[in-house]
Amino acid sequence: IIAVFSGMAAYQVYSSVRQSEVVDNIYKGSFTANSSLKNLQYGTKRVVDAGLDLVAGDIGLKEARTVFNRYGEGDSLSASLSEEWTAYREARSTANDQLTEGTRERQGKLYGTLEKKMGGFIERVASVQETLEEAPDDFDPAAVNTQVVQMMLARKQLESVFNQLVRIEREKVQMHYEQSASIFRTNLLIAIGLSLFCVVVGIGLTLYVSGLIVRPIRELDHSMKEVVEDGDLGQTYRYEGDDEIGSMAQSFNTMIARIQEILDELEAEKESVERRVEEAVAQSKRRRERLAEHVEQMLTAMRQFAQGDLTVQLDPDSVDSADAEEE
Repeated sequence: IIAVFSGMAAYQVYSSVRQSEVVDNIYKGSFTANSSLKNLQYGTKRVVDAGLDLVAGDIGLKEARTVFNRYGEGDSLSASLSEEWTAYREARSTANDQLTEGTRERQGKLYGTLEKKMGGFIERVASVQETLEEAPDDFDPAAVNTQVVQMMLARKQLESVFNQLVRIEREKVQMHYEQSASIFRTNLLIAIGLSLFCVVVGIGLTLYVSGLIVRPIRELDHSMKEVVEDGDLGQTYRYEGDDEIGSMAQSFNTMIARIQEILDELEAEKESVERRVEEAVAQSKRRRERLAEHVEQMLTAMRQFAQGDLTVQLDPDSVDSADAEEE
């Protein structure tokens, strides 16, 4: 039961993650599209302003080159208009699936207008950039006046398109964010509910199974304590079962029987050692008595010899035979 509900919870979490990944990808696409669109809006305005300032004499040729090079070719600070336009088209195709029919149709028309105008605008920027790159130091800004005016007019036509598309992309970002958050909350609540149910069922089964396992273990522990505390080796534990507890009970009974055998062997060995000790003590006593008798004989013979009796003799064979007899 726990495995089934755990699997359901895991599947729900997996589904939640997959759905969140799909929505997150759409959200990221919307965010990227919105960011690229804003960069296009700012970049086109920046090059038009730079062209107008150059024609008006408010900035020099070097500064104008820097602006047109940045948005014409790109640099370490920003991407070119062409790169931003490519990024927007790719992000738009990824993030366009969740729109309503009306919004998708309106965005399609705006995008068609932008696509028609944007390519020509980028070409004009490249043309002005090329002119500025080849211009001599005494360059007359009036030479690019016509191109700058054309860029300004094209930019005015794009401004309304940019604003409407930015609002749509912002709405998409907010919609996808709320959708992702809603999916996450729903799946999280489901996963938490299943997890809590699994925990409750698991606790109930654990208590039931632990009762079946703990009771015989406690009985076996009680028998062991009686052996340890009271030294009662007559204790045995009977368990009707062929599981781990039954194996423990059999090992316990075997251990008690083996301890009893060892104690019996030790008792027999103790009696044997005591008997041998008694025999050794008795033999040692007899040897001391014989040794004292032989020493007395030797002293008597030595006194006689000292008094001048040269006929006194000791019989060494008698001592050796006594020792041999003792052994």
